[in-house]
Amino acid sequence: MTSHFKRCFKPLFQLGLVFGLAVSLSVGGELRVQAKEVQNISFSDDLVARLRRNQPEQALILECEKLLGLPAQALSDESDSDEPEDFREQGFLNLLEANLDQSPETEILLLIGRREENLTLAVLKQQQGKWNLAGQVQVGTWYYAPELGLFAGGGPSRSFYVRQLEERGTGIFKESYEYYKLIDGKLVRVLRLPIEARLYGWGQALNQHLHVRIQPLAGADDRIVVTYLYRFFAGADYLDLGEDSDEELVFLEGQASLDYLWDAKSQRYLPDFYPDHPLNQIKLESLETYGAPELFVRAFSTEIEARLKQLPPEVAKRLKALLEAVPD
Repeated sequence: MTSHFKRCFKPLFQLGLVFGLAVSLSVGGELRVQAKEVQNISFSDDLVARLRRNQPEQALILECEKLLGLPAQALSDESDSDEPEDFREQGFLNLLEANLDQSPETEILLLIGRREENLTLAVLKQQQGKWNLAGQVQVGTWYYAPELGLFAGGGPSRSFYVRQLEERGTGIFKESYEYYKLIDGKLVRVLRLPIEARLYGWGQALNQHLHVRIQPLAGADDRIVVTYLYRFFAGADYLDLGEDSDEELVFLEGQASLDYLWDAKSQRYLPDFYPDHPLNQIKLESLETYGAPELFVRAFSTEIEARLKQLPPEVAKRLKALLEAVPD
């Protein structure tokens, strides 16, 4: 991945308790949010020229908010107030120009907002001498800086991605890359992949941590190679087995790679599950579904059976107790 924007990193959040939740983000499955429909919104040449300076100014950001209809998207998620959130200094603005489709003109990718953790991605395309809005998406971050990047190569429509916060809280964190293409002049979301997803909850029988490495490959088939690194481990005080230790008791860990291929008919990147592939759709779902040990047991039954023969007695005892607690 290339051409990404980075600013200074925020401190990592300290994780703690989480109780009784089951959350699924459907790895590589149905897309969570669609890009906002846009109709006849144009940016003047003067406004584009000021944006191209890449210098955030409150007046400039307010002008873009009004044009894009963004007051509701500028609200802070930390307050019940209906008032727009305040600016942090002059706000945030980053602009990237690239040719995203088969037209000779370059397009503009614009990340803009009052605070870097609550931004809007706007894609502008030149049509008949005007800068028209092709689509816009709300972008949330928290611990890490905003990130926007392009793929090298990859067919007639070039893919780009933005970092997106999925969920944060006490003991839980999920973040993804969301992938887009410009197709027939419109912004189309084509894939969502996790970057990291973790649950470290003292109130859960099963904790887990997923980390993902992503490598786009230039070529005629427009392919993305994704490596999933995962770990399932016992929650503290699990089933009153008497273990009073902070040590991770790992039930199952491993890694596997999966190719996502561009499918022009569905306008999506689809997983390439060849015969005997170590991953499948239910395993992908289990990797990101928290608070659902029954899904873990169903998805990884073969691996669990082999793992039981290798585990130390105390860890095997906990895993067996988990299996017994899961309904058939």
